[in-house]
Amino acid sequence: MSPDELQGLAQQLRLPTGDVGLEVADHLNRGNAFIVKRSIEHLGVRGGERVLEIGMANGYFAADILGAGPGTRYVGIDLSETMVRSANALNGAYVAAGWASFLHGDALRLPLGDDLFDAALTVNTVYFWDPLERALREIHRILKPGGRVSIGFRPRHIMRHYPFVAYGFTMYSDNELTQHLKKAGFGRIQTMEYAEPPRDFDGTLLEVATTVVSAIKA
Repeated sequence: MSPDELQGLAQQLRLPTGDVGLEVADHLNRGNAFIVKRSIEHLGVRGGERVLEIGMANGYFAADILGAGPGTRYVGIDLSETMVRSANALNGAYVAAGWASFLHGDALRLPLGDDLFDAALTVNTVYFWDPLERALREIHRILKPGGRVSIGFRPRHIMRHYPFVAYGFTMYSDNELTQHLKKAGFGRIQTMEYAEPPRDFDGTLLEVATTVVSAIKA
């Protein structure tokens, strides 16, 4: 891919917009299934809990969270208005039933009250949060005391080989993310890394790995 194409891809990964953004979201639903499902597993959602997903894209995995049990409620928030519209359409039955809602908003200024959620999830978003600690403090604010967060991301030692990360991505190691979580007020932090099969990118096989960092609101 040319530099212009790589920059365009990076922009769509950060803020999927229009028809291209819808195509990118569909591609990510397939490519990110492993990392999202591992992140949800680490969150350990129980029936009746209220869960926030930040950067839910088209809300494809909302059903996995709502499947935790009766009374579970899901809220998704995304910076992309295209994704919010798509998520509402894809999950229309859940929205109509009052089980799910999708909001337009920024992780740095969540349009939500304090101490509302039992758990929060975010996957492949931390690269774009500047400053990162501000977004983590927002997550801390909206969680109930003892609330849980699960963050899925590609670690720096893997992502540094991806050509599009030169355009607006900030990469982290698990230790760096752990330190940011501690500063934001989280405790009982745990980290797991999972290897995935290599993937072809523009004719080049790239290593893939999932890191999930989970923590508790102290």
